[in-house]
Amino acid sequence: YKGAADKLLYTLEYATQSDYGDNPGSLSADYLFGELGYKVADKTSVFIAMETLGSDNGAAGFRTDLATKHAFNGWADKFLATPPDGLQDLYLKAVSSVGGVKLVAMYHDFSADNGGADYGTELDLLAVKKLSKATKVLLKFADYSADTFSADTQKIWLALEIGLKQ
Repeated sequence: YKGAADKLLYTLEYATQSDYGDNPGSLSADYLFGELGYKVADKTSVFIAMETLGSDNGAAGFRTDLATKHAFNGWADKFLATPPDGLQDLYLKAVSSVGGVKLVAMYHDFSADNGGADYGTELDLLAVKKLSKATKVLLKFADYSADTFSADTQKIWLALEIGLKQ
């Protein structure tokens, strides 16, 4: 469910996943997402959120095989597949626009859904400037600091997007 009440913004989502038919093994995991935001000014909002991709007691994590993985759970791409112990992503996000430049900053705290291990933290920064209706330039940065999952990683992107009018 997604909604807004004047300056208050909120989203709630839930899904469950289980094996089907004669699939080998068994899977039972839940997905839960809750985001609460506040519109601070005309073009500025802040959010706090918790996303949980559950675990089937450490056997397998909630799967999103057909999802656009880069857009969620940090841009350093450490969680393109849900770890067997699941994933909890507690994050803070700020979105604004200054001088025609869209700005996004996110801070993630990642942990296991099953067992609570601290996976790591990540800072994500984005700046997007429209050059025309169909063209924009993007600068993106991700800095993942590992605790018990994967390795420290920093990535930076500079992209030019050109839309073709039909």
